[in-house]
Amino acid sequence: MDVIKISVGNLVDFVYRSGDIVFEFRGTSRGNLGIKGHQKIQKSRTGDYRAEVPIELNFEHMGYNLAICGRIDGVWQK
Repeated sequence: MDVIKISVGNLVDFVYRSGDIVFEFRGTSRGNLGIKGHQKIQKSRTGDYRAEVPIELNFEHMGYNLAICGRIDGVWQK
């Protein structure tokens, strides 16, 4: 059976897409500021915190084998 692979991000983009076709350019500085803020928060976590944890879920449904993969921003481990 063939495996259909999709990232969590692409799956969410597809599920929450709307019918609007408006394109708005936001520039690269907004993305860079978001990345820096995200990294600052991750570095401030202590203890058993792990940042950017890879995940994968495989399951079969209606004759298809679906593999969803991506990263969790962060998680505390016990």
